[in-house]
Amino acid sequence: MPAILSKELVLGAAFGAGVTGLAFIGYRFISSRGKSTTADTCVTEKDVPIDARMKHNWLLNTLDGLITDDSLESLKQISKTYLEPKTVAKIKTMNDLLSHLEVKCVITVGQYDKLIEIMENARIGIGIEDIKSTAISIQKSIQNSITSQEQGETSSLDARSIQSHQADCYDALIMYNESAETMVHEYRQHLETDLEVEDVRVELIGHIGIGQSHLSMMEDIFDKYRYIFIFLTPNFTQDTLTHFKMQMAVMQSLQDQHKQGRIIPIWTAKEKEKTKNYPSELVMLNGVHYWRFHDDNYKTNYIKLMRRLIEKGRNSFQ
Repeated sequence: MPAILSKELVLGAAFGAGVTGLAFIGYRFISSRGKSTTADTCVTEKDVPIDARMKHNWLLNTLDGLITDDSLESLKQISKTYLEPKTVAKIKTMNDLLSHLEVKCVITVGQYDKLIEIMENARIGIGIEDIKSTAISIQKSIQNSITSQEQGETSSLDARSIQSHQADCYDALIMYNESAETMVHEYRQHLETDLEVEDVRVELIGHIGIGQSHLSMMEDIFDKYRYIFIFLTPNFTQDTLTHFKMQMAVMQSLQDQHKQGRIIPIWTAKEKEKTKNYPSELVMLNGVHYWRFHDDNYKTNYIKLMRRLIEKGRNSFQ
């Protein structure tokens, strides 16, 4: 029976089902799916608040990155219940399959029961229970978002989220592969000296949580740090523990509107699309291109962007 998930991704999905948490700065809404006209009975992307759309697309993009070729073939066979055989025959990727299922309203924003049923019937291997739990968790979160919108609730930060621990709050926590520690120390010094912002306070993931379990360390991470910077080098995912902590942070922010805009990928290379080792969980996040600091054509604008980012964090996430 083909395996669907690596061990660390199974752990990340399992944890994600039970935590609260996705936070984006400059959320980039990816909607390659569902371009065809949908039935009137579908819950479409335009019918729901942006945080619900964001969670929906995060789930589908994550599935797209996890399904193996063997598992895809099994899913295609089961999907013939909903799709015409000639349509199924043309499907080459998980993204294609999800697109067609959305067009047929088999999958809609916040409704994943049929998707779970397809995956269970396909018997795609280990990880299905974790995927099921994650989908159910996101489904409940989306339904809560829709209910909140219908009741006229705002998504602005409430008083609790902007209270008080100014003196104890750091501007950012940097997550990184331990092999990149020298680069990260240089990046930290850059943040503290080159932005011309007073008292920039940054900590490194490798220097905190001594004596704590990884789960307890991550529970209050957004209370102490305004931003989580993900310092992305091509070997980032090879550090399994840091990758897992990153997944926990992403899943926390996925279900908590007060953590939106606070997970920031820091791209260290120009051509990230050519490197397959970057985390698929970050595909919907607009990040910061650190390499631009070293390019005279971009340096000035880069510094302005980082300065605004730090100042926005201090005003919004105290």
